[in-house]
Amino acid sequence: EEMNQWTGFDLILDLYRLHYSGSLALRLIPANRLQHYEQVFQAANRSQESSEFIRQLRDLGVIFHCFLNGKADADFEL
Repeated sequence: EEMNQWTGFDLILDLYRLHYSGSLALRLIPANRLQHYEQVFQAANRSQESSEFIRQLRDLGVIFHCFLNGKADADFEL
């Protein structure tokens, strides 16, 4: 039921947040939503279905994980 509280638009917005803000975006993305994303990406990876949607979801999961687990970017000086 909690997964019904976010949409595909939220996923794309959070992806852009991570891409452009790195770990600073984690302040805006609820932890439970990150867990939901992980569950969705894991389910897509386990899926035996070979549809274009599942393939794209797998690819999106890889990109999301790269942005989420990139180099440290929140501790720096100018």
